[in-house]
Amino acid sequence: MTEGCMVINLILATFHLTLGFSGRSDLMLIMGFFYALLSFMRFFLAKSVRCYFKNCQDDRMRGTLLLSGMLMIILGLILGRIFTNMVENNQPADFGNASTVLFSIFALSKIVMTGYGLNLSRKQKDPIFSLIQRTTLTETIFCSFSVWLSLIPYITDPTLQETLFLYSGNVFSGFVLIMGLVNIFSYRKYESSVNRLNIPTYEQVNQTRNFMIGNDFSDNELI
Repeated sequence: MTEGCMVINLILATFHLTLGFSGRSDLMLIMGFFYALLSFMRFFLAKSVRCYFKNCQDDRMRGTLLLSGMLMIILGLILGRIFTNMVENNQPADFGNASTVLFSIFALSKIVMTGYGLNLSRKQKDPIFSLIQRTTLTETIFCSFSVWLSLIPYITDPTLQETLFLYSGNVFSGFVLIMGLVNIFSYRKYESSVNRLNIPTYEQVNQTRNFMIGNDFSDNELI
């Protein structure tokens, strides 16, 4: 599930970045970077899940939380400015015109997948699954917001269109900023949870395994 979400994130990131770099919309460009950031997080979450099933943890998850949190804050600030500029320049229709059937299909499938993943992660108690649950929730809200934004330009009343676009943009920018702060502050919580459960790192497990192999321990000696 985690790898599948990562692939869809990459497809959505490529789609948005292509349209963004082609000059269609600055908003598409920033949203492309955000999907790329979600792919980055999913990549390390997938590695951490593999470590979890080997009874260890991936050290890099801590750095991923800090880095992704800082990048989310930066993207949130940029998003807020872009929404304001688009309304001032009467450009809210740019995003709707750039959205296609392909984008809608992938975004909706992403919502379904993340909703399913959210339900699965609730049943797990390990700290890594708490991170997956929060990332999944972020993706669900982000994709839902993307679909909502693509529908606003089709409202016939220009005043209502601009008002909805601006308020939606401000709310979403605030959401991105909050999620960035949550990622940064959850670094300590994740670290304390891992330490409390005494979960060894992947490197520690490898060192122990190499030590055992080097000293030719038998199963009886280990017991």
